[in-house]
Amino acid sequence: MYVEHGEQPDLSSVTEIPLGTQSVEGQAAIRRTAVIADLGGIPPTPEIAAALNATSYVVAPIVVSTGVIGMLHAKTIADDQAMGNVARDLLGAFASGFGTLFERAMLSERLDEQKRIIVQRLQQETREAEQLTNAELSFDDANPDNLPIALSRNLANIPDASALPDLTAREREVFHLLAAGKSNAAIADDLVISVFTVKTHVKKILRKLGAMNRSEAIYLYLKMTGTR
Repeated sequence: MYVEHGEQPDLSSVTEIPLGTQSVEGQAAIRRTAVIADLGGIPPTPEIAAALNATSYVVAPIVVSTGVIGMLHAKTIADDQAMGNVARDLLGAFASGFGTLFERAMLSERLDEQKRIIVQRLQQETREAEQLTNAELSFDDANPDNLPIALSRNLANIPDASALPDLTAREREVFHLLAAGKSNAAIADDLVISVFTVKTHVKKILRKLGAMNRSEAIYLYLKMTGTR
């Protein structure tokens, strides 16, 4: 990038700027600060000097956290060290500010993109959760885990759990109502006992049947009695 007063320099012939340690651009990149190129100090790069039509110029690197991403060049007044220093400091300050703003803009863009991705994922998960909530259950008989079909076909005919000798009489009553799809509160009302007592019976039933939950307990019972 070039800063030039008046007529714009012809850059069509400048295809590549060498960044070796001996070039002024290389020195600016290494030092990460603005540098003056002149015949009395660090030699100017011939291609840049020709494009600027100057024997002395200032080059300032645009620096971000990952390194140097560009160079700014400005023509200086030959043989005027004081003005050259002013141009160096001004261009260096401008390049530093530009690098900071550029990096902030890039970070802001990345944050916006990450936010967009997170929002999309949350929206997708919400849609999937709604689909699961509203979906009607339908299972394949070939899958032994498809308890809802087995229940819909067999619960009405479940006996009083007499096939489960490990259960007490009260636990069989609780299991029969549980298998009919009743809640703990409903079971408590039917048997005239507390909900806490019902929960205790349910825990014991699950433990005796080796089941993790109610559905698995009913499935194991159906499998045990051959009513699936």
